[in-house]
Amino acid sequence: MTLEREHLSLLFRIIRSQEGRDFINLVLLPLTNENYQDILASNETNRAELIGKGIQLKELITMLETAEQKLSSFSIVEAPDRL
Repeated sequence: MTLEREHLSLLFRIIRSQEGRDFINLVLLPLTNENYQDILASNETNRAELIGKGIQLKELITMLETAEQKLSSFSIVEAPDRL
């Protein structure tokens, strides 16, 4: 998924706030751990769905955690030449 500058700015503001960090630590990470335990306990029928859910949770966490870095590289690309 390609994020635009506005999306990255929003993610960056979320992760910089205490509420955003709490959301990752108190909601997303526990959900990831619960999902992993569900995968271990599941049968083959449910496993694919649970794996997909885990992948989505990890991608969301990664997007939040890397928003600042991506936003800064986005700004560098858009900066006008100084020559």
